[in-house]
Amino acid sequence: MNEPRKTYFTTDGFNPEIWFAGLTYGHTWNGWAVPYFTKEVALEIVALMPNNLRYSEETDSFIYNDIEFTKSEDYNEYFNADEINGQKYYSIGGCSWCWYEVVEEEV
Repeated sequence: MNEPRKTYFTTDGFNPEIWFAGLTYGHTWNGWAVPYFTKEVALEIVALMPNNLRYSEETDSFIYNDIEFTKSEDYNEYFNADEINGQKYYSIGGCSWCWYEVVEEEV
């Protein structure tokens, strides 16, 4: 596997000027970026969508449910911790959300 590199991400769900620092291995899902975020950055994402995304200490994961979209309180996506270079990262929305990598010229 390639070494991850630091970059920034945004997604259609947020204002395009809102970027989140994270890591990427350069992999994509259906053409979309697959980001990895520290817990601190992931909690910033939670703050922007508190009705749909939360952190669970019990499972050490972020849990997403958009009831308006899924029409079910029981359908949850879990974003568990991955260890990368000795630190925990969470792939919030990785392989399910439309993340864009912010190109260097925009930073």
